[in-house]
Amino acid sequence: MREFFLVALGGAIGSAVRYAFSLLTPLIFGRSYLLTGTLIVNILGCIAIGILIEWMEAKQLMASGLKLLVLVGFLGGFTTYSAFGLEVLEIYRESIGNALLYIGLHLFLGIGGIWLGIMGGQYLLKFS
Repeated sequence: MREFFLVALGGAIGSAVRYAFSLLTPLIFGRSYLLTGTLIVNILGCIAIGILIEWMEAKQLMASGLKLLVLVGFLGGFTTYSAFGLEVLEIYRESIGNALLYIGLHLFLGIGGIWLGIMGGQYLLKFS
């Protein structure tokens, strides 16, 4: 039960910080299709997970509640892109082809899933 609480606490904080970035980014940088809160959050999340993985492995903290609170909870709520990036690098160490396939599947199936959801939502709205 403690593990779920740590993930939930970290996730709540990470989600709130992500929302703050989405509000602040247009105020600081103006509205842009390139420089968005999502891009900034994703980059910061990737930098953070890289630093934290190295630090936590060196300090032998990977089995601790800190991993659940910060890596799974906070960064999971802040951005799942950092976990995706870490997974790509782990797969790349074994096979560049598998890493490229993994990236392609995420992009095409993710965007395709959104399109499918929009089409399904429009279909359902016809009956409401």
